[in-house]
Amino acid sequence: MHGTLVAGVIAARPNNGIGIYGLAPGVSLIAIKSFKPRQSNSVVADGWSHTLAQGLEYAISHGARVINLSIGGPREPFVSQLTRAAVARGIVVVAAAGNDGAGARPKYPAALEEVLAVTGVDSRDRLYSSASRGDYIDLAAPGVEIISTVPGNKFNVFSGTSMAAPHVSAFVALLLQTNPRLSPGEIKSILVGTARDLGTVGRDNDSGSGA
Repeated sequence: MHGTLVAGVIAARPNNGIGIYGLAPGVSLIAIKSFKPRQSNSVVADGWSHTLAQGLEYAISHGARVINLSIGGPREPFVSQLTRAAVARGIVVVAAAGNDGAGARPKYPAALEEVLAVTGVDSRDRLYSSASRGDYIDLAAPGVEIISTVPGNKFNVFSGTSMAAPHVSAFVALLLQTNPRLSPGEIKSILVGTARDLGTVGRDNDSGSGA
């Protein structure tokens, strides 16, 4: 269900008479299941470094241009290595900053320098109350009370940095649609350089460079 929520933010089909529009409805998605729900139809899921690594390898080998990782955990050497390998191949990696609040340890892979780390804000640009903070956060995007798709042609409302990351992933896809030659570094510079500053003047540990 968590993956379906994320996919809907990015690519829900418009004009289908059912519901929402995705931000980049023309993209092709590669759906990769690396985590197992704790319960049937649960948003909460558990995963392991080896299953995530397998998912990353699959995305890399099947031509992904953007990898959205609405997940987070401790640093895992093999996952970090694969994430960096993806970026080295020109794949933009976007990850959720985490939902553990102020004072929490950095979440990975978001905290890797090569990754676009995204936190969540509400409709009034206020930081999601449970969002993790840290100097690794690059950007903020809508992440509070987001309506998106769930299995069974239904919709639900969900909050968290997991919902913020696909907003940025969708925008990256649109940038690549305009200019497929943009590198991950160039895209990161564009997004960080054009973000609207939030909170404390300049880059900060709450919202990074802004939204």
